[in-house]
Amino acid sequence: MLAELRTKSQITLPRSIVTSLGLTEGDKLDITERDGVIYMIPVTVYPRKYLEDLHAEIKTLKADIKSGKQPVFDSIEALMEKLEEEEDYDMIAKNGKPVTKAPSVDTQSVSKRIGIAKGKSTVPDDFDAGNEEIATMLMKGDL
Repeated sequence: MLAELRTKSQITLPRSIVTSLGLTEGDKLDITERDGVIYMIPVTVYPRKYLEDLHAEIKTLKADIKSGKQPVFDSIEALMEKLEEEEDYDMIAKNGKPVTKAPSVDTQSVSKRIGIAKGKSTVPDDFDAGNEEIATMLMKGDL
């Protein structure tokens, strides 16, 4: 595929390449030249604070693993066995096979939220006044 060099050293990437790589406007590309060949590599740029927090979390996890506070499993099966021992978790399965566990949901708290806004809003008397006009527009396609 050919691309034309334009003013301000700009080029347009072929749509097929943009689509196949899943690129979108604003994505960053690392551009280098080696032996007369231009290389463009998509990259993700993270804020420094995010990376610092991530490194701190990894350091904490490594310390927890070393101290035994964070268990380590040799296999998914071993992890699943440990999770099955926990009582406050529900098993999530895919195609009939256990995949993971999630914290149980307190269904009582859900039922307490239903109707929470009852009596706190009003509907005007003429709320349905334009229904026939709207229906006519929709039937004719005159939106």
